[in-house]
Amino acid sequence: MKVKLIFALAFIGLLSVQTGYTQQSSEEGGLLFDPKMACGDILPVTQTIDKVMVGLWASGYLAGRSGIVVPMGEVSNEVLLERLNLACAQSIDAPLVTIVEYVGEDLAASEVQFEVGSTDLIPGSPAHGRAIIEGFLNSEDRAALTARLIPTAQEVRMIYAEPLASLLIDWYSKVLLPDNIVISPKPEQTELISFFTTIDELIESPKARFYFPGGYNEILQYFITDAPIATFKFVRPGNDVGLTINGLIYINDRWVIMPKPWRALREN
Repeated sequence: MKVKLIFALAFIGLLSVQTGYTQQSSEEGGLLFDPKMACGDILPVTQTIDKVMVGLWASGYLAGRSGIVVPMGEVSNEVLLERLNLACAQSIDAPLVTIVEYVGEDLAASEVQFEVGSTDLIPGSPAHGRAIIEGFLNSEDRAALTARLIPTAQEVRMIYAEPLASLLIDWYSKVLLPDNIVISPKPEQTELISFFTTIDELIESPKARFYFPGGYNEILQYFITDAPIATFKFVRPGNDVGLTINGLIYINDRWVIMPKPWRALREN
């Protein structure tokens, strides 16, 4: 039954190329989906069924319009959605269908490869980062998982210029201690909401910064390299408020957390 649903949703995207068909509403109060709507009214999606609907509609649309085939699978769908989220953040009033076409052209130009049937995640990709933080939902040793994300002084200096780098190294040495910080969502916080972008996009795009705390506006001038960066939160199903962590950064071939960097400036 699930397979039939997936193929049906992908077919809807393909059908829309030929007939202009759109899904106008959800009978159970879910996402009101019309690809002609402003993308900012639809993205980012957080509910599983909405991710399936938007991702597979986009896959079918791209296949029908330009022959770009995105293999159907959880990782491939998440990668496609992250690209849609990032593109929409730069132009939230653009119709979703326009964003899908833009991302499709970008995929074709960059010759992005989606791995079919593989559990290997591209290091530093949104799917890779999400897999890391999803581990906190079921882990029995969250303290150990958190400890693996604590940055070294060298890694802090790879991201931030002085004087912020030294201030952060000193501050993190006090607050990012195993006894002080453990990423531990509550039992009822079973869903993950995340937004992945890059440091360059964070600097250049106010719409990308929309998803991050306002304190980042105070430290943008201290970034010295580009790298993947994310903010995420664990929430109850149907909620968008919960345990929030910002500053997940991929540097030195691993993910680390450098949360609330503006605090080091304010406290010194």
